[in-house]
Amino acid sequence: MGEHGKDRTMNVLIITEEDVFYVYEFFKTFFPLTEKAVYTVRGITVCAPFNKKSSLALAKQMYGFYGPLQFVIMGMRYLFSKSTGRTVSRLAEKYGIPLIAAGSINAPGYIKKIKDLDTDVIVSVAAPQIFKSEILQAAPRGCINSHSALLPENKGMMPVFWGMYKGAPEIGVTIHYMVEALDAGEIIKQERVPVGNETLHEMILKTKRISARLMHETLEETARGTVTSTPMPAGGSYQTFPTPAEVREFKRRGRKIR
Repeated sequence: MGEHGKDRTMNVLIITEEDVFYVYEFFKTFFPLTEKAVYTVRGITVCAPFNKKSSLALAKQMYGFYGPLQFVIMGMRYLFSKSTGRTVSRLAEKYGIPLIAAGSINAPGYIKKIKDLDTDVIVSVAAPQIFKSEILQAAPRGCINSHSALLPENKGMMPVFWGMYKGAPEIGVTIHYMVEALDAGEIIKQERVPVGNETLHEMILKTKRISARLMHETLEETARGTVTSTPMPAGGSYQTFPTPAEVREFKRRGRKIR
């Protein structure tokens, strides 16, 4: 494990976003696994969803994705989840994980917080802000990201949507190191997930649960000094958030959002 890790457990800091539907499912699976882990989660930073500066900006994006009726239904589910405390922040508090505030994760003050916590590894789970060089270098054992695609295919946003949009017979989950280029660091773990008649909602939930397990396994191996990685293959594809027209085409191809 090296000299740095002999006198204490490996310290982990998580950066994520407040998503009551899917990111919440990741942590609902992940946090119980950490209770008997050989690493310690020292804190979690929960950013605004999709890095939106206002609730109105987020609502506009979701309206374009879901359409009028589904937007209302999802809005009611969102409000119910928030009002009943079904959030990533409240879940973290339940497991005794401190919330570490950040306006920008690249700000010097936040980088100092990372170092003050003796952070060994930074974990990104749907983190909505770009990691710049300073934060990528702030943890001695690196930054590790979970991405719901078989990288290098479908880098970027909404990878499960795009895998299903393209009619792929399987999608997947990739755990990889982070570098300045998006979704381009060495691959640590990758698991394939067959696509049947599931809805997009069902497939995202499935990949989040798998991601949580693979991330836990990765952190255990990192703490024990047994983790291995392979270079990210060249090529692949990069995706942005789907337009309303692309959502309509997704449905025309026989797929369902929920």
